[in-house]
Amino acid sequence: MAANAPIDPNSLAISGRLMSFINTSLANRTGPWINSTQYSTPIYTVPANQPTVPVIMDYNNPLAPAMSAVPIPANALPAAGTDEEATVYQPSSDTLWEMWKLRQGLNPPPFLSGTIGTGGSLLAGTYDYAVTALTPTGETTVSPLRPLTVAAGGKVTLAWSCPVGAISYRIYRGTSSSTLQLVGSLSHVATVLGDPGCVWTDTGATATATAPPTANTATTPGQWHASWGGRMFNVSQDPGYYRNIANPLGGWTEQSTWGVTASGLPVVGGLITLADLSAGQINHAIAMMVPQSAKGAFVFPALRTDGTDASSNAIPEGARFRLPPTLDLSTIPMPPLTREIAVAAQRYGLIVNDQTGATVGFRAEDPTPVMRQGAPNPYTNYYTTATGQYEAPNQLLAYFPWSSLELIAPPPLPTS
Repeated sequence: MAANAPIDPNSLAISGRLMSFINTSLANRTGPWINSTQYSTPIYTVPANQPTVPVIMDYNNPLAPAMSAVPIPANALPAAGTDEEATVYQPSSDTLWEMWKLRQGLNPPPFLSGTIGTGGSLLAGTYDYAVTALTPTGETTVSPLRPLTVAAGGKVTLAWSCPVGAISYRIYRGTSSSTLQLVGSLSHVATVLGDPGCVWTDTGATATATAPPTANTATTPGQWHASWGGRMFNVSQDPGYYRNIANPLGGWTEQSTWGVTASGLPVVGGLITLADLSAGQINHAIAMMVPQSAKGAFVFPALRTDGTDASSNAIPEGARFRLPPTLDLSTIPMPPLTREIAVAAQRYGLIVNDQTGATVGFRAEDPTPVMRQGAPNPYTNYYTTATGQYEAPNQLLAYFPWSSLELIAPPPLPTS
């Protein structure tokens, strides 16, 4: 980043908003933080001959064609945490795939439609319906509830999309989410996304005492599923954000709506990698997460936002902060990892790519792949003071000169 990069006119106010998050987390001893063993991403670097498998996208997802052949290792694991992110990179094809909510299991059916009719034996009233999907190993939790009001002698016909991997479904009825009871089942095997073949009619079925499960046990061993993600060809030449690139067949090689982070930036862009830490320097901008980002506003390189902060000084996703080039970092005592982050923040900047709902933080490469090979958690060697004593990330980052950060004016959003 150029030393004379223009400062944003609102730098003082927006940097102050960031500082308020920092002060709160320091006071509560909850941050700032570095996500590594959860809520980050492992990187699976695979050879040219790695077998490909489809990653089945939930709910007739438009990303399905790009995920139809992913060279993902059979024993891969996503990061711990509810985001369940994972990244696959194949150097021979220079292609990257990233996935959100990656798992070998089903999600519940996403929704129900209901049609009210006559000719049944239901009593007059309002009923809540929900369905679950089953695999040979277990059952999902329930779909979103569908309330329907019927007259005496009525019936209800339910329909839903059938997820690939399910072999049957259970239908639950009640007067609220806490009173749902099993009233029926349906056998149907879906082999294609968006299969609309799940239809079941309640003419007044007698409820059993069976309530829906509270935990999802519907695994699909050997069959991968994900809720969202992205794919990039020619990664080494890519500008680092998703673009609309059409293919000759009328589909998409890449779309700007792809990407697992809220900003649409690839999760590995700005990731602190194990290679960075092994080298003792971070030669790139670092992605930063904030507790709340600006609602409805973002700046390039972000392509979208999930921001919730409506305050006048809210931090837009895509914002780039940096430490001033005039700041002499050598005069500030810092642990080694903190200093590496500070040097990168001065040379390349910190780019906001997501919000956490918790604290300001960074993502570091998930060490799951190396730990599964028998190696200890490598971060125990990097989360240390200058004397080699282990410290938690929030204690290390307390030494970072947060109050010196300034906001760089954003470049214009590209037209393509």
